[in-house]
Amino acid sequence: MKQLKISIYKGDTSNPDTTIKIPLTALKIANALIPKKIREKMVGEGIDLQEIVKAMETGDASGKLMEIQSKDEHIVISAE
Repeated sequence: MKQLKISIYKGDTSNPDTTIKIPLTALKIANALIPKKIREKMVGEGIDLQEIVKAMETGDASGKLMEIQSKDEHIVISAE
């Protein structure tokens, strides 16, 4: 099953503090399910969930899609 994975790392750790996995079938309504803090960061980075859904459905998106680095955290968004 294809899914979007969002991993949030705090500080310099190699293990994510938070991991969110969203199945492709649920991704279309996921905007309401993603925590507000993460959604705001995604919007700020220009991430369009509808485009991600289309790319995952066609097989054009796989692996690491984006990394967001801030002072205190590191976010990795990937398609699995």
